[in-house]
Amino acid sequence: SLLTAIMPRMSRAAADGDTERLVDDLSLGSRLSTVMLVPLSAVLTIAGSATGVALFSYGNAGVGNAERLGNALAFSAFGILPYALVMLQLRVFHALKDSRTPTLIMVVMTVVKVPLLYLIAGRLKPNDVVIGVLLVNSLTFVVGAVLGQMWLWVRLGRLQSMRVVRRILQTVVA
Repeated sequence: SLLTAIMPRMSRAAADGDTERLVDDLSLGSRLSTVMLVPLSAVLTIAGSATGVALFSYGNAGVGNAERLGNALAFSAFGILPYALVMLQLRVFHALKDSRTPTLIMVVMTVVKVPLLYLIAGRLKPNDVVIGVLLVNSLTFVVGAVLGQMWLWVRLGRLQSMRVVRRILQTVVA
């Protein structure tokens, strides 16, 4: 919802040719995403197993399956913020009326993801494949976020990246 709310502002800034305001909105969206999603990721990482048991152990699922589902939640939590950042970055490109760059970013992410998925399928025990898939998915979004940041830097110049990194560190410490 944050990304949906900030998109009109970014589109307006892009249409006006106001790169500074567009970068400010990108920075604001990244920092707000950080403040909202890092605590959620921390809670899911720490309490993933317990959450799975609490929510899904009723009925035929059993505690063991519910705990595995909770572990999957915990391992997927790592990718929540990178996912949000990639989605925000792609929206900036779309605001700039550039749909080619988001496509290229997604192609690179897919080129990274597919071989890693085959690798984990062959290396991990069948019970651990889901965890591996979630980790690969998270890693792919990290790659996408870094790539998107680099392309935006080339396109827009200074992106206030240190403000975002500082906010990530502050939120992690908190």
